[in-house]
Amino acid sequence: MSEKPVFIFGFPRSGTTLIRSVLGQHSRINLVNEPELVFALRHAGYTVGSKFSKGARNSLLDELKQIGLCRTHLERNAASIMPRYLESEGDLSFKEVFELLLPRPDADHVVWGEKSLNNLFFIEELLSMYPQARLIHVVRDPRSVILSYYQKKRRGTSGERTNIAYDFSSSRLRTLLFFQKQSNLWVRWMQIAKQSQKSTTSNHWHEIKFENFLDNPRECLQTVCDSVGIEYEQRMVESGMRVSDPALADKTAYAHKKLAEDLDPSRASSYLDLPDQLVWVIERLAGSMMQQFQYSLMHPGISLRQKLSLTTVTMGSAWRLKQKENAHLKKRCLNL
Repeated sequence: MSEKPVFIFGFPRSGTTLIRSVLGQHSRINLVNEPELVFALRHAGYTVGSKFSKGARNSLLDELKQIGLCRTHLERNAASIMPRYLESEGDLSFKEVFELLLPRPDADHVVWGEKSLNNLFFIEELLSMYPQARLIHVVRDPRSVILSYYQKKRRGTSGERTNIAYDFSSSRLRTLLFFQKQSNLWVRWMQIAKQSQKSTTSNHWHEIKFENFLDNPRECLQTVCDSVGIEYEQRMVESGMRVSDPALADKTAYAHKKLAEDLDPSRASSYLDLPDQLVWVIERLAGSMMQQFQYSLMHPGISLRQKLSLTTVTMGSAWRLKQKENAHLKKRCLNL
């Protein structure tokens, strides 16, 4: 395998699946969707320096399957990866296990890689294995991110859109707390991303704003193609190429209903559907970080009474939500 793989990551609902799918339509690029192998290996207690004996192969698989997305990946690709993995002789390194448990790209694919959200937390491991890796961090306006995530969480497998009308005076506390928690998490993911970026070079790290991608996909894709030394192909942005994407065959396909549609710049402003109170909550908690990524604030015109009430609720739940946020990040980062 090439020593210059591509790794895509970002906060949930930031557009990582779409960008992975678009890049994957290139005739010379092969990208795997959400294997979460590095996260699963690290979660099981292994490091880049670990060695795995032949006799431990099956027990290692059982450990990796404790992570749901990794289990799905291993089961979906069992026919193509298990014979090579189980029959390999001698001890295997962390890197060798990682590569053996990915489908091997065709000879024509000069660029390979994968998209896993948790790659963000293992930049050191990725660069230790692949010093020339290309890291693609996808960033999206948190107002659109959290709205999209809320709708995904509130939809059934039918994918029916959920009414998010926020009645300030009644029983929407759960919605408010959801937006509060996700706003704080988005900020903390972005802080980790900025710290990780400082430890890399411009050759490694490519940041794609989802809104810029929708508005001018060629420019964003051209940058990636140039960085890995291949020609841009127009076929990448043709929606018909994505109808057979593996994400659309998954049980969560309802969450990617727009994957095979034409790229739509209007998705950049989907947050305009949000009630003013929820926009205010997001901007109050994430506004400073939003401005660091050049996202303009709306400053919704809600009353002073509403602001006081929202502040009281968010402050009252801050400690409890902070514990949940820490648990969320500790599970993913492992070193917090």
